[in-house]
Amino acid sequence: MESYIPFYQSASITATSGDASATVVYTVPSKFEAELSVLLLSSGDTGSTDTNIQIKRGSTYSYVLKKYSLAANSFINPIENGTLYLNAGDSVVSHRNANALDVTVSGKLIFKESS
Repeated sequence: MESYIPFYQSASITATSGDASATVVYTVPSKFEAELSVLLLSSGDTGSTDTNIQIKRGSTYSYVLKKYSLAANSFINPIENGTLYLNAGDSVVSHRNANALDVTVSGKLIFKESS
């Protein structure tokens, strides 16, 4: 049986552009792989916001969610009923257009001695 460490991280997103300028939500530590089961975006503001989630792997940024209009006072888990797999050093980053946005990730870390 593979052992794992549960993790949780949340960030208030302040960045308004992506890639290297985006707000880092979570980075997988060295010698671990991550299985994200929750990627929760929530807006507590009075207006909608365009939300963006990217995965940074090495120097490459890939969108998981791009310009999704999140209504005021609502939330979404775009990987609901799924899993997002990340390697050591990979990061979840986010940016928004104007209004408040919080991003939360949760899952498990699996130790990989060869990582």
